[in-house]
Amino acid sequence: MKFIIASSKSWFHENCKNPYILNQVIEWVREPKDLELNKLKTLNPDYIFFTHWNWKIEAEIYDNYKCIIFHAAPLPYGRGGSPIQNLILEGFTKTPVNALQVNSEIDGGDILLSKEISLEGTLSDIFKRIGYVIEEFIIHISNGTYSKTPQIGEVKYFKRRTRVENAIPMNQNNLKLIYDYIRMLDSPDYPKAYIESGNFRIEFKNAVANQNSIEAVVQIFHIK
Repeated sequence: MKFIIASSKSWFHENCKNPYILNQVIEWVREPKDLELNKLKTLNPDYIFFTHWNWKIEAEIYDNYKCIIFHAAPLPYGRGGSPIQNLILEGFTKTPVNALQVNSEIDGGDILLSKEISLEGTLSDIFKRIGYVIEEFIIHISNGTYSKTPQIGEVKYFKRRTRVENAIPMNQNNLKLIYDYIRMLDSPDYPKAYIESGNFRIEFKNAVANQNSIEAVVQIFHIK
């Protein structure tokens, strides 16, 4: 087996320790330019696994190669961008991680495998759980131990959240919401939750929720 693993973020690459997968990977890809058709013809992968991908996958790729994408949402609810953050803000505490066959619909392909994980903890914690599931799924898929299930139900698309939306809403009397904002962005690959005061941006990480307070590590930047 020959795998290409495509990810616009580093969390899967850094955490993947499974020797079976590592021995099959012939290329780790970070950007669409690294998936040009001429290069793929040379590499001739058995599978391209998209563990975290921010761009549309072109038809010339998924029509010619077995392309699998992983998406954490109770599909078809939650297609689209920033599913973890959007689910947390909607009050979800768990979500299925799905392996999907790539097709012309964004996150709309058949579900090959699915497994539920917790959405508790920091974004880094959640990515580690997702990573373990993806490793398991890659092995099952490469061994052919999966079945295709069409997505059924009402479709809801999430909009990818922007950096501006990382600003913590301080006009609400909701301490848990502040905690969720901090933890759902707490990963090295992501810009942190913040507030701005005058000429300064105050960013937060490593939040701990107490009964009536939140403790966090703070970093202050001059912005003007």
